[in-house]
Amino acid sequence: TNKFNAIITMVEQGSYSEALDALQNDILKKTDGCITQGSPDKNDWIKDCRAQEEFYPIVLDTINLLMSLQ
Repeated sequence: TNKFNAIITMVEQGSYSEALDALQNDILKKTDGCITQGSPDKNDWIKDCRAQEEFYPIVLDTINLLMSLQ
């Protein structure tokens, strides 16, 4: 929750590059096991593949949005 709150604060302050970096390096890497390996990896925060499959695209969409704002 702290990571997400920090990213929201960064976006509100216009720090899109920092928010983008946090999403790519802190959040995405912790939710990609099912997408890249077919099962959660040991660093994943979300251990259910169905939940990861719902969450991962939202993170990607947010990353793409932030990239367009830079």
